[in-house]
Amino acid sequence: MENADDKLIKTLGALESLGEDISSIREAEELFSARIEQMEDAMEGLHAKSGDLKRQLDAFSSLLEKEEDNVKKIESLSQTLEKAAKTLSSLDLGGLAEQTEALNKSIKGLEEALKQLDKDDEAGKKEKKGGKAPTLKNALKKGAKRGK
Repeated sequence: MENADDKLIKTLGALESLGEDISSIREAEELFSARIEQMEDAMEGLHAKSGDLKRQLDAFSSLLEKEEDNVKKIESLSQTLEKAAKTLSSLDLGGLAEQTEALNKSIKGLEEALKQLDKDDEAGKKEKKGGKAPTLKNALKKGAKRGK
């Protein structure tokens, strides 16, 4: 009977050891489940961050396209300005200044002629005794001579 008792003790010891192993497995399973939940939470956070990054990249891409359009406009403006600079450099500014000066003198002469006409007209109104009123042609000639 000793043999049966020994077997019973061995079986009880094995069952106790098996119970401890099952408890260890349950603890490991709980730790594993907790770790899986942590990983799922981390993955959800990464997914949310990736959505934010995608929106930011889309916004950046839109800004970059606008910037490229602005660069194209600036390049076009630069080319236009270069053409204008070439045109300006090819102009004879000295000759243009001389022509402008001559035109100014001519305008001053015309102004003087008109002033003289006004004076002569006033004198003619006062004089009404048969004096000859000056003609526009003579007044313009006098004004042109004075403007030179």
